[in-house]
Amino acid sequence: MFSLDNVLDDLWPQARPAPWQKKLLKKLFYEEEFQQFADRHRHLKGLDTVEQVLEYLNIRCAIPAHDLEQIPEYGPLVIIANHPTGTLDGLALLYAVSRVRRDVKVVTNRMLTHLEPLSSLFIPVDNIHGRTAKAALQQMDQQLQAGGVLIFFPAGEVSRLTRHGIRDKKWHSGFIKLAAKYRAPLLPAWINARNSALFYASTLISDNLPLLLLMQQMFRRRNSSLPVRIGQQIPWSSWFDAQSSARELTGRCYQHLEQLRKGLPGRFKTESAIARPEDRALLKRELHKAECLGRTADGKVIYLWQRNGQEDAPLLRELGRLREIAFRAVGEGSGKRRDIDGYDDDYLHLILWDEEDLEIVGAYRFMPTAIQLAKRGLEGIYSYSLFHYDGRMDDVLQHGIELGRSFIQPRYWGRRGLDYLWSGIGAYLARYPHYRYLFGPVSISGGLPPAARDLLVAFYRMWFPATHPLAESRRPYPASLPDVLAQFGGEDYNDDLARLKSLLGNLGCAIPRCISSTRKCASRAACSLSISAATRISITAWMVWCWWISPT
Repeated sequence: MFSLDNVLDDLWPQARPAPWQKKLLKKLFYEEEFQQFADRHRHLKGLDTVEQVLEYLNIRCAIPAHDLEQIPEYGPLVIIANHPTGTLDGLALLYAVSRVRRDVKVVTNRMLTHLEPLSSLFIPVDNIHGRTAKAALQQMDQQLQAGGVLIFFPAGEVSRLTRHGIRDKKWHSGFIKLAAKYRAPLLPAWINARNSALFYASTLISDNLPLLLLMQQMFRRRNSSLPVRIGQQIPWSSWFDAQSSARELTGRCYQHLEQLRKGLPGRFKTESAIARPEDRALLKRELHKAECLGRTADGKVIYLWQRNGQEDAPLLRELGRLREIAFRAVGEGSGKRRDIDGYDDDYLHLILWDEEDLEIVGAYRFMPTAIQLAKRGLEGIYSYSLFHYDGRMDDVLQHGIELGRSFIQPRYWGRRGLDYLWSGIGAYLARYPHYRYLFGPVSISGGLPPAARDLLVAFYRMWFPATHPLAESRRPYPASLPDVLAQFGGEDYNDDLARLKSLLGNLGCAIPRCISSTRKCASRAACSLSISAATRISITAWMVWCWWISPT
């Protein structure tokens, strides 16, 4: 599992220690004990080895259950932590993350890659000579590109004794550049531990001497507890600032972690952990009680479900959980464990269900407004919270259905989920043909650059103006600037649409799927644009579709 000779050949190829020096080094590195452990556990690799090492040393990672919930179930994630003890810090965080997800690696000292059963979990950096191989940088890049977790100890070395106490050395900013590239959230972790007085005394003598004591420091913690705190997730939109350098952002991250240590609010706005999934068997049982609107060619099932006052509603909790996941993935979200509001209790929910994987693919919330008016009045209609209705809306409200809050969970993106939901809406209208209108708000992510939002607003105002608006925004979007309008000719729709796509592409954006799909389904649309009351600005377009039912 571990060979001192291999370590010396790799890191200090010119070293020629005397026999007595080598014997001393073997004791300091616990070579014999490592090899005995490896002989007994040859069948273990990776995360299984991590768990067995901690069990062998009888070290308990004391992590509150609530803190474990801060780890998102999937998607690229960068964990940043202090580095108080050495090898044990990486093992503790690997163990913690593995209780939620297995796609995790840690950026660590190159020397530790000689712990062979653990080497698949390590991405090595050369802290001794200050060099990092190109292959290691590529591994980090690939880990985040694949949507995995990457643990960084930005100090690069174990904490030192300072006049302010045990503190990390100056943080390196490499993690910032990688996280920014993939718009990954940051997750701060604080390990509440320290090494022995002997270790800190050695740091005053030589920079290399502490390296020789790291294994000894791990083994001295036998039969003890290692407290670990995990803070709330910091979304990319919160920590990233294009006007600040990587060094400045790194400093803010360190300050945020220090605040976590003190139990104080951090530098950045954070998000609550998304709730854990509901029991699949309960979801399946609830859906089988609901109305089935149809099945898709690839085996998905479209259900119509309503809470109907039931006290315990795992299906609604799961809808709120997945809605929050989907909206956060595009820079939105409520910041809560679940995105559920007061309208969810009354409204119908069109649910696309994956029978094979026992997963909700996505959902559309809708409500025949005449029913809701009779029950709750105008205050019971979601879009009324965003728009003032014109008197001519009465006919729409009496013969219409309000749609909104649609989502497809990220793992099903690009797999026709939204098309299937629209098929479900069509199936509902076929069963209840007296409804003539579909209407509701469509949101554009506040994560889009302001220039992209202006282009979208200008284009839709030009080609689908609210000449006879049935509703007016409570918070109107500012008037389109002349230079934005000048980007479009206004004579040929297809030419201007192509121009819009090109301009958005230059900004790294595209027309939001929710808008393009609803336009394809609409026979007539009237748009009135507003700014939502959400913390992040989003654009909400009021769209009314006339659903003409053929007498045949």
